[in-house]
Amino acid sequence: MKLRIFVAFVLALFVLNASSIEGLSQTENKNSTYSIAAKEATSSVSLVALIANPGKYLGKRIRVSGYLHNKFEDKTLYLSKDDADYGIYSNSIGVEFSSDIRTEPKGFPMEQYDGSYVLLEGLLQTMGKSDEENMLILVNVNRIRRHDQSYNGVRATKSGTYDGYVRK
Repeated sequence: MKLRIFVAFVLALFVLNASSIEGLSQTENKNSTYSIAAKEATSSVSLVALIANPGKYLGKRIRVSGYLHNKFEDKTLYLSKDDADYGIYSNSIGVEFSSDIRTEPKGFPMEQYDGSYVLLEGLLQTMGKSDEENMLILVNVNRIRRHDQSYNGVRATKSGTYDGYVRK
């Protein structure tokens, strides 16, 4: 008798939980333009692949790395520092940051990301009136992480020398 009551109770909880989750997802879809994309997995993609084949990633959440200009009228992710310095926009995508962006390291001011290599996560879209004017733009960027330099031209060896120089 107690077992039947327990099983009935568990089934009732399961049914109530399932219906509340379904109702929640329906209200999210009505209220948020990014709710469907936010539920999808974020795909890691290189900036080269993104520029070469943007149609494959349009409307999807992506994770991409590049050199960031984060200035007043130039919020752009470039392929390299040289592309940014020379304004080679064909090797770049625009960036729009979300108001609730997660910075790594935590609390790092957004100004400090300017002029550095970063990893961004956001939704890829196009902006422009025609195909000729379309510019790729990463919108609703909710994560930024700074890439630190991992190699500075010095190779360590077991002998304690670095590229021919003896360590003192």
